[in-house]
Amino acid sequence: LVPNEGTGGSAPVVTTVTLVPVSVSVENQATYDCIATVEDQNGDPVVNIGGTVISVNEATVTGVFAAPTDSNGVSTLTLTGESTGTTSVAVSFDNVVSNYITVTVAP
Repeated sequence: LVPNEGTGGSAPVVTTVTLVPVSVSVENQATYDCIATVEDQNGDPVVNIGGTVISVNEATVTGVFAAPTDSNGVSTLTLTGESTGTTSVAVSFDNVVSNYITVTVAP
């Protein structure tokens, strides 16, 4: 994000990232969409910002964002089950890490 230099403004600062749902079950090689919501210090959405996926075990599940955050500060994360097991997944926007969710991949 680039500050609006014409008015001396500054880019919004990410302070809260929430990932839902908190528990996911997905079949092996199937996908499941989660929602990441990104807000600034005033609770306003942070738009057009990309995130990264933090997975405790990428052999169990991988995640990819569909696009940067929209006008509501929301981005869709698609998780894909890679092998049977349970892992934790979080996302990070501007080095602010979300809550971890539990992902179980069924056979």
